[in-house]
Amino acid sequence: MTAEELAKTRLLEIGLTPQQWFTVTTQQRLLASQGKTITVKELLKRNRFVADDGIQEAFGGEDENTVASEQILPLSLCRKYSVFPTSISGETLNLKTTKPLNQKQKQRLMDACSTKVKELNLIPTDLKDLAQLLFANDAPEQLEDLISEIRSDDISPRLIQAAIKLILSQALMGRASDIHLDKKPDPEAWISYRIDSELKQVHLLPESIMAALFTVLKSECGMDAANQRSAQDGRLSMKYRGRNVDFRVAAQPVVDGETLTLRILDGHNLPTLETVFPQQKLILNRIDSLIKVSGKAGGIVIISGATGSGKSTTQYTLANRFARDRINIITVEDPVEYLLPFARQIQIQASIKQQAKEMERSILRQDPDVLIFGEIRDTDSATTALAFAESGHLVLCTIHANSVVQTIERFMSMVDEKSKEDALYILAHHLKLAVHQKLARSLCKCAEGQDQKTIEAISLQVKHATHGQLHVGPGAKKRKGCPQCNNTGIKGRVAVHETLMIEENEHLRKAFSNWMIHEKFSTPEKLHSMNGVDFITRAETAQTLLNIGAIDPDVAMNAIGINQARETT
Repeated sequence: MTAEELAKTRLLEIGLTPQQWFTVTTQQRLLASQGKTITVKELLKRNRFVADDGIQEAFGGEDENTVASEQILPLSLCRKYSVFPTSISGETLNLKTTKPLNQKQKQRLMDACSTKVKELNLIPTDLKDLAQLLFANDAPEQLEDLISEIRSDDISPRLIQAAIKLILSQALMGRASDIHLDKKPDPEAWISYRIDSELKQVHLLPESIMAALFTVLKSECGMDAANQRSAQDGRLSMKYRGRNVDFRVAAQPVVDGETLTLRILDGHNLPTLETVFPQQKLILNRIDSLIKVSGKAGGIVIISGATGSGKSTTQYTLANRFARDRINIITVEDPVEYLLPFARQIQIQASIKQQAKEMERSILRQDPDVLIFGEIRDTDSATTALAFAESGHLVLCTIHANSVVQTIERFMSMVDEKSKEDALYILAHHLKLAVHQKLARSLCKCAEGQDQKTIEAISLQVKHATHGQLHVGPGAKKRKGCPQCNNTGIKGRVAVHETLMIEENEHLRKAFSNWMIHEKFSTPEKLHSMNGVDFITRAETAQTLLNIGAIDPDVAMNAIGINQARETT
């Protein structure tokens, strides 16, 4: 059996279908006929039929020129020990090195690794190869050197292009979600990155260099570089470590200049549903039943939360789970966020006042199975989403709200009064799942467990502060700090959900409809008494995350709205 046949067998075992394998190999043959070389592995990653870790495992590791994570090891540590990580296979870190390592050094590297590893596979290399690898991944130092070169030389397009590439690369390596550039008078021209919800000023540039960056960036995004008085939107794409990464770009005039914000849209970094809903089997089982679209049963799924709470990420993570090569998924967005392979994505043209409702008839002619609405923000989009659900399509949409119950209330507030009664009936009979999420800062993998006596003391404090909503068990962890999290003990974010799930049952739907009509959403506790309705509170989700050590007690309390600081033990 060849290596490719073995990989195919492994992939079929973890969920790839024979049709999807046929699709990928057909794409490869077409590109080969045009003189383009691409591996099956690369096409699988592009199409996102299975998770990247499954692909990596099936093919026995990562390509040498592609690092498995944005930064497996801190570059400062790589320079110190003359090593460079190439990939992680299972719990083994593959590491290029120019010299032998002692046990203490090996342990230090394993402790600093971004994911848990138990052993190192050392790959001998020479100093020249190592220097090239470190230089190619050392964007911060390169950028400072490049800025110094621009200062001492004429501001040339070549140098500005190189600076832009380094700015974007550094943001990706640092796990940033947004990049902010401010064109302001000296000394206020900052480049800032938002990482784990916090904005950090990173590079201070001369105003003249920032102005040149703005001109080139706006031109590449399809904006009018000369227009500094109007807000503009654009899009940018770059090749990064073997994959395409998109950036949604927005320019906005401000009192003393102009600001550019780049939202990073990396489809390959979409989390899995198991990451979005960790240890929440009830929700995962319900989602699994939803994604097995069969016939025209209709339904609506609503993801809600504040701006920046990850609504679109959760929506696309869910959409990614559908068999996109076998069902027709159409997205209607303003603007399009992530590019979803095999989906038909429609950008609403706000410039010509194109509305979702105007597109309803034309979209129905496209024979969709699943409709994805970027956001419900007006009467047209709300009534159109309900019309699609009633006509037998599964609809995924997002909306701004502060709770699951307010999600329903907010949706209904978008409907005009004359249509409200019909809309209530449709929503009550077709709502499948409503999720409200808040993002919480998650613990780094360096977090430590605690002894029983300490846990008992903390649990008493937490129970008292939360009036019994939360308790601390043996799985709880505390922050420690390591090079991967800049010694903060915090790395990344996790969503703390409040979730409403409703089974298909005529009697239940009638009871739910009566609650919506007569209770006016003021008594969410009545949902608990409806047989077939699963209402998972945010406190229950926070407790699950606390039990598995994903968040600490202070973050858990904050997630349920209790900001009281507990005493440290």
